[in-house]
Amino acid sequence: MKKIKIIFLKELKDTLRDKRTIMAMVVVPLLIYPVMITIVTGIIKSQTKESMNKTLKVAVFDAGEAENLIDLYQDASLIEVNQFETYPQLDSIYLSGDTLAFSLEINTLIRDHKLDAALIVKPGFDQKIDSLKAGHIALYYQSTTDQGITKQRLMMLVNMYKEKILKERYKIAGLNPEFVEVVHIEDHDVATQKEKMGEVIGGLIPYFFIIFCLLGSMYPAIDLGAGEKERGTIETILTAPATRLQILMGKLGVILLGGIGSASISIIGILIAVQTVDVIPSNILSVIESILALKSIALILLLLVPLAIFFGASLFSISIYAKSYKEAQSMISPAMIIVFLPAMIGMLPGIHFNYTTALIPILNVTLATKQIIADTIDPVLFAETMLSLLVLAGLALWLAINWYGKESNVLRA
Repeated sequence: MKKIKIIFLKELKDTLRDKRTIMAMVVVPLLIYPVMITIVTGIIKSQTKESMNKTLKVAVFDAGEAENLIDLYQDASLIEVNQFETYPQLDSIYLSGDTLAFSLEINTLIRDHKLDAALIVKPGFDQKIDSLKAGHIALYYQSTTDQGITKQRLMMLVNMYKEKILKERYKIAGLNPEFVEVVHIEDHDVATQKEKMGEVIGGLIPYFFIIFCLLGSMYPAIDLGAGEKERGTIETILTAPATRLQILMGKLGVILLGGIGSASISIIGILIAVQTVDVIPSNILSVIESILALKSIALILLLLVPLAIFFGASLFSISIYAKSYKEAQSMISPAMIIVFLPAMIGMLPGIHFNYTTALIPILNVTLATKQIIADTIDPVLFAETMLSLLVLAGLALWLAINWYGKESNVLRA
């Protein structure tokens, strides 16, 4: 044990001298969450404010009808109405049912940002309203420019008009508004705010944990394997008064520390973001703080330990086979796709944590973390996940021990 400790401390000292390793293990995980949350929330808040305060350019084609509705738009603040009683061949377009050419022109104006929206009152609107029927309006807009805020602002006025007309119709018919409300639904969502947040951000957080665990293991693994070959120091350490297994355990200890340490530092980054970023809404902030409870963090780190062992042992096996640092990077980079794919699948809606998915490596970590964040983790599924990860870690260790024991791999040049 003493020899493993000596090798561990020696390799740790050498690893911490590498600036690339420090950047990957410490700086990036520590800063990624504060920077990401600040930028994303800042952009969303800025765009929402800009969209709400923007003066909308709206073209209204009313054919001389829907006067009360058009008045609402003309009187509304931050809406610039360009009113047209007729449009070239408007009547013939609607009478023939051929709206393609008309639609294409409106689409072009909106896509080119010359208009924010177009409101088209179809002929016969007033007659239908007077006949207690539904008048037809076409609304053209582009939802991708402002998360649909333009539509919300315009529909708010349409809904005001609809409510006014409905009240008049109830009065004419002598009906109570409840007469047409056949069923009244009382909406009771049993999902807590924490569960909702866990579903929304629960897939993203473990995705980053897995990435940092991988990156934190990758750089020490490459440096302690292929890097030593490149520096010509691997023969020196092999002549040390220690068994090949003791040397391997010392090196894997550093790699494991890099993976777990990087993931842990990313949690510290979240804590820093929560405390320093002032643009996070208070309701979301309170949920995030409850997510970062000691129990949740402990369970997540417990999952990451066997995962880090698997990453470290696998990466070191590849690294010790490579002839140089550059070759090791080239060999490991495609293998990273194998890690990213199940982690991304775990972020998709409809992928549930069950007895089958709990056996799929990496995917089970993502799904289990989502449930930990939502505080709905099933102890049996958690135990199954841990067991599958421990088996995977054991296989990776067995491979690394056998791989490192072959002179043809260690001294491959």
